[in-house]
Amino acid sequence: MRNKYEVISALGATLLLSASAAQASDGLDDKFSAAYPDQEDPINADNLGQALAAFQRTLNTPDAPFDRYLRGDMDAISEQAKNGMVAFVDNGCIACHRGANFTDSQFHAIQVPGSKDLGRYVVTGEERDKYRFRTPTLRNVGVTYPYMNNGATETLEEAVAIMGQEMLGREFDEPTIDNITAFLHSLTGEMPDFEVPALP
Repeated sequence: MRNKYEVISALGATLLLSASAAQASDGLDDKFSAAYPDQEDPINADNLGQALAAFQRTLNTPDAPFDRYLRGDMDAISEQAKNGMVAFVDNGCIACHRGANFTDSQFHAIQVPGSKDLGRYVVTGEERDKYRFRTPTLRNVGVTYPYMNNGATETLEEAVAIMGQEMLGREFDEPTIDNITAFLHSLTGEMPDFEVPALP
């Protein structure tokens, strides 16, 4: 069982390894020097963590078709997506996937077929936390494949079917899966433009 300090230590070690890789990357030294001009060695775990957090805050994807629909554009999503929205609510998906980001940010137990990941238990060591995972956002879920905690689920349709079985105890028929999938695709917003540096 790892306590929170061991987990933080492991994350810190990961950042240190990432900092080492960043130091070996052409062009990043200049960018870090510009961002941290008062530091002799700007590529370090603290600065890398700050840079990563700052970058993640820019990853907003506004103006998804569903957002436009909520603002009154009734044609922003298809009839199939509207039917999927109804199925999403009526089947109980909204119990965990709710709010602006379609997540309750809570931990729920799910045993994904083929996964050996023990979930939150790895962090807490508490038996009740076995196979508990934080509810992920559904924003941009149509473009964030593969799915599930082991990445073994290749399609969104398959993920919808698994979630129906494992979390709701329901066997969705094909039209329901297709409708919910259409709704989930309507949650894909405008992707930000950014340069992906070549890493060593």
